Amino acid sequence: TRQAAVWRAWVAGVEVDRVPLDLLILLGDLPDDEEINHAANRPVEVTSRYVGGGPLAQTSDAKSITDGSLKTMWMTKNVPFPQSCTIDLGENRSVGCVIIHEHGPFAMTEFSVDLREADGEFVEVAHLKQVTEGARVVGFEPRPARFVRVNSLNSRKPKYPTAILQIEVRPRRPPEESPEREHEIERAVRAMGALGG
Repeated sequence: TRQAAVWRAWVAGVEVDRVPLDLLILLGDLPDDEEINHAANRPVEVTSRYVGGGPLAQTSDAKSITDGSLKTMWMTKNVPFPQSCTIDLGENRSVGCVIIHEHGPFAMTEFSVDLREADGEFVEVAHLKQVTEGARVVGFEPRPARFVRVNSLNSRKPKYPTAILQIEVRPRRPPEESPEREHEIERAVRAMGALGG
């Protein structure tokens, strides 16, 4: 009875045409730009490329990096480190996250990410020594950049310095996911559904 009374008092104070502040706090920071990919279909320059040896490698081309497909790949073979690809975003954009999709068997074990404004010099924003299965999400403080460069410095199989399926360039890092966070968002959405509007 006490709990029902608390809820009745809370609902009575809810304005019909506004989302309650409590629910906005539960929702937290849900960016509306999460789906923006500045790199989509943008031109790419690469240091070298290798064509041949299997269905993915047959498609090896610089444009594979930004074509939106995980069935095409840019690959290098029998060339020295570093190997790099540089994406031209067309103009300065706010960049805070680079997501790299790789072909697992040839994944990089050390790599760096550099940014450059239209009239500036390249600045390293990340340098990592790690292997991640699937997509690598590299987040950093957002800054303006026209060019995004990914440098392969070592790989699982050094004979193949790169095997990149896709690179995404986003305004900011996606929010961290956790069961607790998902539960908070679900509670807020369910409450809004019950309240209407």
